[in-house]
Amino acid sequence: MHADPEAVTAASPTLSIDDDGVGWLVFDDPQRSVNVLDEPTMRCLAGCLDEAAERAAAGELSALVIRSAKSGFIAGADIEAIRGIEDPAAGEDGARMGQAVFQKLADLPVPTIAAVHGLCVGGGVELSLACRHRVASDDASTAFMLPEVQLGILPAWGGTTRLPRLVGLQASLDMLLTGRRVNASKARRTGLVDEVLPAPILERLAGDFARERVRGTPVRRVKRSLLTRLLDGTPPGRAVVLRTARKRVLEQTGGHYPAPLRILDVLRRGLGRPVAASLELEARALGELIVTPVSKN
Repeated sequence: MHADPEAVTAASPTLSIDDDGVGWLVFDDPQRSVNVLDEPTMRCLAGCLDEAAERAAAGELSALVIRSAKSGFIAGADIEAIRGIEDPAAGEDGARMGQAVFQKLADLPVPTIAAVHGLCVGGGVELSLACRHRVASDDASTAFMLPEVQLGILPAWGGTTRLPRLVGLQASLDMLLTGRRVNASKARRTGLVDEVLPAPILERLAGDFARERVRGTPVRRVKRSLLTRLLDGTPPGRAVVLRTARKRVLEQTGGHYPAPLRILDVLRRGLGRPVAASLELEARALGELIVTPVSKN
């Protein structure tokens, strides 16, 4: 890959464009051993995405690949910043800020691909969900996690909204309500990723994948059973799934943990509505949850 010398100058991420017009947005936090989506990183990301939009409009950018130069993809948001929020309005504002940055990514008029190697956690998963495509390395370390429920909150940078729209309600509940790790092969089976690629040549194959999308080559989608389509894709089916999940949560928690119930509430009220309406539900829910004793403890 021959990088464009006109790269966006910033600590992390950086943007460069190769000779084929494929953009490379690379996370490599110089201050940490892992990539964290703290406020400076999010500001830098927003600037890179604005630059990408300008380059796409000028015909200089045909696709965008997002990757990490570290052994993991992204370790999530800044936990200390989350812990420091004491005001529900500040929690909502933080959610809306992240949502707005990721919406810039979702709105780019070119194919966008997250090339995930290693752990992809929290906000990293939400970043990948704002892309049109995701590919993952076949390395044993590669996994996707949404651990927010274990922190007494919910994924509020688009995760609670975009995940069920991508993989279906049932598969998304397993991640949203448990924080469980999902390895690359399971991510492929659920439709979270489009391809699992050999780790040593992930970058090269991600570039090939991007060029195929530019040419209009379709992606092979996961086929779901008729029962899954009925339960995930119809209002009566979703009502059954959510009712069953709520009953299970209450049995396991006795109602003492508000986050799982708020996640179910956002899904119940947000699915079937426009993405923007669901994102607003996410932001409000985060504001409420982030100041609770459960979250602070």
